[in-house]
Amino acid sequence: MKKKFLGLLTTSAIACLLAHGVTYMHVEKNNGTVDSYDVEEVSKVTYSEELLSDTASGESDVPFYARTRRTAPRTSSGNEKDGHEYVDLGLPSGLLWATCNVGATRPTEAGDYFAWGETDPKAEYELENYKWMNPETEEVLKYCVDEKFGSVDGKSELDSEDDAAIANWGGEWRMPTDDEMKEMVDGCYWEWTDNFEGSGMAGRVGISKKNGNAIFLPAAGQNEYNIGKRGYYLTSSLCPIMNDQATCVYNWDIMLDKNVATFRYYGSSVRAVNGKKILADGVSVSGKIGEYWYVDLGLPSGMKWATYNLGASDPTEIGSLFAWGEIEPKTKGTWKNYKWSTIVEVMDAKGKTKEKHILTKYSSDDQKTLLSAEDDAAATLCGETWRMPTVEDAKELIDGCVWKWVDNFNGKNVSGYFGKSKKNGNTIFFSSGEGEWMFYWLSTLTCSKREPWYLESLGRQSDYLDFPDELTISREYGINVYYEERISTLPIRAVSGEINKYDVYFYTEDGTLIEHKVLNHGEAATGVYPPEKDGYEAGWKDSSFMNVTENLMIYAKYEPLEEVQNGVSVTGKYGDYSYVDLGLSVRWATCNVGATTPTEKGSYFAWGETTPKEIYDMSTYRWGDATAKKYTKYCVNAEFGTVVDGVTELEPQDDAASVVCGNVWRMPTEKEFKELWLGCSWKWTTDFNGSGESGLVGTSKINGKIIFLPYAAALVGDKYGTTCSYSTSSLFSLPDNGRDVSAFYFWENYLGRVNGATRECGRPVRGVIEKRQEFGTSISGKENGISYVDLGLPSGLKWATCNVGASKPYEYGGYYAWGEVTTKDAYSYNYEYHRMAIDRKNYLLGLGCPEKDIYEVSVLKEGEDVASAVYGGEWRMPTEADRRELVEGCEWTWTYNFNSTGIKGVLGKSKTNSNTIFIPAAGYKYDSYTRELNVECDFWTASLSCHSYEAFSCFCFTNEGDGLKYSIPFVGMPVRAVIK
Repeated sequence: MKKKFLGLLTTSAIACLLAHGVTYMHVEKNNGTVDSYDVEEVSKVTYSEELLSDTASGESDVPFYARTRRTAPRTSSGNEKDGHEYVDLGLPSGLLWATCNVGATRPTEAGDYFAWGETDPKAEYELENYKWMNPETEEVLKYCVDEKFGSVDGKSELDSEDDAAIANWGGEWRMPTDDEMKEMVDGCYWEWTDNFEGSGMAGRVGISKKNGNAIFLPAAGQNEYNIGKRGYYLTSSLCPIMNDQATCVYNWDIMLDKNVATFRYYGSSVRAVNGKKILADGVSVSGKIGEYWYVDLGLPSGMKWATYNLGASDPTEIGSLFAWGEIEPKTKGTWKNYKWSTIVEVMDAKGKTKEKHILTKYSSDDQKTLLSAEDDAAATLCGETWRMPTVEDAKELIDGCVWKWVDNFNGKNVSGYFGKSKKNGNTIFFSSGEGEWMFYWLSTLTCSKREPWYLESLGRQSDYLDFPDELTISREYGINVYYEERISTLPIRAVSGEINKYDVYFYTEDGTLIEHKVLNHGEAATGVYPPEKDGYEAGWKDSSFMNVTENLMIYAKYEPLEEVQNGVSVTGKYGDYSYVDLGLSVRWATCNVGATTPTEKGSYFAWGETTPKEIYDMSTYRWGDATAKKYTKYCVNAEFGTVVDGVTELEPQDDAASVVCGNVWRMPTEKEFKELWLGCSWKWTTDFNGSGESGLVGTSKINGKIIFLPYAAALVGDKYGTTCSYSTSSLFSLPDNGRDVSAFYFWENYLGRVNGATRECGRPVRGVIEKRQEFGTSISGKENGISYVDLGLPSGLKWATCNVGASKPYEYGGYYAWGEVTTKDAYSYNYEYHRMAIDRKNYLLGLGCPEKDIYEVSVLKEGEDVASAVYGGEWRMPTEADRRELVEGCEWTWTYNFNSTGIKGVLGKSKTNSNTIFIPAAGYKYDSYTRELNVECDFWTASLSCHSYEAFSCFCFTNEGDGLKYSIPFVGMPVRAVIK
């Protein structure tokens, strides 16, 4: 019989986060219902025994002992250290655990009791005889990090002289830390037994998930009370919230709770561990992630630092050397062999040619200031959660330790810096070999020089960051951060932990929030645009959001534009490019990509390439195989391609307008160029606006605005052809075509037509931008201040453009349990209406309602509808029938980057009026965790399901299609409101 018990049950043990209040035990039954009991009213919990079923595959994830409840494997290993037996549970830290308590001689004995921080057992455990507290004032005398409890000494871990395991067993035995205790609990499957191995002692058996070895924790009681019923196992760690308590594990027949604390003066059990904090190589080791050891220095971020360099086997070795952004070691770096540079020949002022390097990544062009995971040597080579440190990580490390230069570290004749944590005393060493300098790569770039930061053991103060790279400094100046030329080959010390994140807020001129982004250090906050204002150039007052290193507030700014500039109409401006609204589906740039005025030809690009070049033919074409005379991408016909991928539109990374002008811009499609051709009246000119340039002048048939396309003959090889053509982003739509792309042709006696063109030739590009609606979706009106879209549905129902609690279509909004009208921190068995489904179904069946129709008539009642409660008026949650109408009334497309926001979800386009609605892939919340984020587009309906009285219908759309989903009511989901 499978049993699951949920909740926290403590008596004399006090949870760090719950110092007071009634404690309940929650029992979840197989049918999902939950019964709750006040623990004060529970004297005994019993249950019948039977074998647990195997899984469908015939095997179970739980060990045989835990499944069958038969006699546990013996915990005796026969292995000893310093006279005490241990068991190896295969834990990541490598720690060995004693098989019995301190003061015991076998696993089934209770052993001695110790007050936390005392090393001798005693007859009575009272506050009056506790070593580290004043019984009159109850003030903590030692181990205090919060002044509310006493004089702060900053100590959160027991000193060696106060460790009961060290004092009684010696050798390398010690008390486990809180993290080590949790590692042991998490690393085993646990089973309660009332009579372990016939000894008469109750307790809990743990079976290692890694190697199947066993450990037994007897219910040794506390202060000699409750022996055989429960047990408390101390760690060496102070409870950080309640400094008069210490963390422990609470062991009883209902559960083994690792998130508990007990009063320090109580007498509790100690189970020792054996494992060096300081290894023979002289540095601290806290554990292992993957194949790499780390040290926890107690840094505020929780960052864990590797104990030695990439490619090294101990802290004194330099290890492998890398150029910045490369993942293959090398001994010498040059611009010629650097992965992210290309060499070109340029002419100097004296007419002589010389070589110059051009950065191809992490440059001013792409605005990248933080290494991507694929270019991070630590992330690539170490895997798991390892990565290269950022400049913030390095500064935190420097500030968090006391540093000392040593010339002969650990007797190995190696120099370097030795750091000791100010928080927990753990140590770390950075080697400089036999020299006086030490340089370690970081993953971030300086803003001023576009060169990487590095951690320099000999650096000065941060105001030297603008100094040239050849600055020489000596070891006497200590450890700091500086910058270095990226082709230099330096070692890398990896870290494991989250990169610092910052909040970036974008506001309108009047302070209305447009968008809030949370970004990693060095990332750019792209895809956010100020509201358009015709006749003005829209932009931002501050560009620091392109390299985020702190929390930012960015405000929109507008500069007035002349309605006509250089002979063409101007509606607005994004980035460096102005645009004109001709009344068409998209807005058109007023000049070519690479040009600054409408009459300039601008840059030439082969189709699908994003940089100009000197020769345009098959031998230089990025997507061409000159030998096979076939194309390698964007192929729909095997006759012309080495592979048939079926892709007919350029991807953003291959779109010259998007790459050069910014991702709000793109190349026009074949359909859009045809629309331009048909939507304007065209006239040939040989002297546009007195410039002497020939081309086509287009006047919008809709609003009279003017656009000019300069005559720019295509480049074939390195020579200009005889006709002018502008590239689109599309393969030519002629049936059975597989070779040509679509281009817009014109010349003096030929005023325009879209036709097929050879891909590898060089052509000009004219960019377009979308007509931006409200954050990328249709808006039909507002009710009670809430925007809605009319999708032309048969019922006349209007759908809100955003989830409840969101201000933009791509925001997730609030998460709500079904029938509840407020959000909460966790979504589980704290559900307000946990019997509502059963009661409502039984009520409806009692009225004679056919079960198949229940979901049509059983909807949330007044006060249970969050849309109505939050929005008011006639707003409400949709029913199941409304959901079906929405799904059937739109064509749905999965998008990985909605409106350039980076948000995944589905975009619905009305089959009736082409209006659009976006549902973000917000997933759902179970407990405090978000599940299926970026995978499922969920929101509640107001209807019960006919399939299960505990299931509630909800909208669910994934990248695999749409469908109805049923879910238990207590999970948190978004809500999308509707109104008539």
